[in-house]
Amino acid sequence: SMDRGVALWSARALLAHREAAGGTYRVHCLLPWEEQAADWAERVREVWFDTIAACDREHLLDRHRDAGTLNRRDRFLAEACGCLLMAWGGGDVELGKTLGVALSRGVPVMEQAAE
Repeated sequence: SMDRGVALWSARALLAHREAAGGTYRVHCLLPWEEQAADWAERVREVWFDTIAACDREHLLDRHRDAGTLNRRDRFLAEACGCLLMAWGGGDVELGKTLGVALSRGVPVMEQAAE
């Protein structure tokens, strides 16, 4: 999922590693909604679009953001991932549901307790 924080940094790090190491893995980009970056600073938007262009595949989840968009994003990732890394303090019910989706698929989960 491509936000302007950890997700964008992670995608760029994976792409740089793949290029430097001659990796053969694919980088897929999940865009939660179409105009996600519309109000970001221009430089950040440029980095975002460059990163999307460098990915092997992109998937647009929703045209517009609504109250359930981020939950649908999390479920999509849990249904598609091979390993789930998450920071969760146990209080967010929706993240708990996402964890349940991954566990029901037998996906290895690496959980870091959030403070």
